[in-house]
Amino acid sequence: MSINLTRRIAALEAALSPAGKVVAFWAMTDQGDPMTEREEGREIATLKANGAPANARFIPVRWQSPCDPN
Repeated sequence: MSINLTRRIAALEAALSPAGKVVAFWAMTDQGDPMTEREEGREIATLKANGAPANARFIPVRWQSPCDPN
């Protein structure tokens, strides 16, 4: 493999890989509604307080967006 191709592959892998750990959390309320930004912020703060890495990237996971009708 040529050095140029190896360099390009390494650059692509670095661009597509997250720098820190990715932490996904369920961003739905007990009533089945999507969390608001404030609720998501509180959930992220709770995760950090309970040992999540400080440099983690937090990803909210939901089955509908806040603008979807119920």
